[in-house]
Amino acid sequence: MLGNTAPYILTRPRGIIRSISGEPLFIHCLSDGSPRPRIYWTVPGGHTLTRPQVLGRYQLLENGTLIIQDTTLHDRGNYICRARNDAGEAVLTVPVIVIAYPPRITMGPPSSVRAETGRPIQLNCAATGIPKPEITWELPDHSVLSAAEKGRPMGNSKVTYVLVILNIGWKSNKYHLKIRFYEKLLRGGLGFFCEIHLHQVKVTF
Repeated sequence: MLGNTAPYILTRPRGIIRSISGEPLFIHCLSDGSPRPRIYWTVPGGHTLTRPQVLGRYQLLENGTLIIQDTTLHDRGNYICRARNDAGEAVLTVPVIVIAYPPRITMGPPSSVRAETGRPIQLNCAATGIPKPEITWELPDHSVLSAAEKGRPMGNSKVTYVLVILNIGWKSNKYHLKIRFYEKLLRGGLGFFCEIHLHQVKVTF
């Protein structure tokens, strides 16, 4: 007869889990051990689910997965899973953020900008969302500028950022800036993107 083995948790999410308000959220806590561990989930409000059950919007499955129906902002916080048997306990903490209002760019550059070599251009970008979105700019060389420190907050849900290109080091006298806005699904959330294309413009005299 095999001896008892302490529980260990097989599923460990990487980083924060993000959910869209109104959608269901699945948090997994699969475990192993001998005897088979029992799963306990403690939700941010302090209540603990101790067995497979349905409690309001919460549903705890036999395999340890916790389902939250129709998530709201009040569901954000740390969810704690405990796997227990006679040999011990394993603990998993899962931080959750609920996105009540996906990010949207409310003010961006015009669809086309003409600028002259050596002269600065200014590109404005403002976004709204809950939680407050962070604006980043990706440059043609694929380097990324973050607006986390330079953005100007506007309330709890809006942020605006200005990108100034000080020197356009192109040989041609002018170029066009093409901007395309699109939405993209990220791991655990949504993002709204502003894609900028630079095009040389041949100047004749």
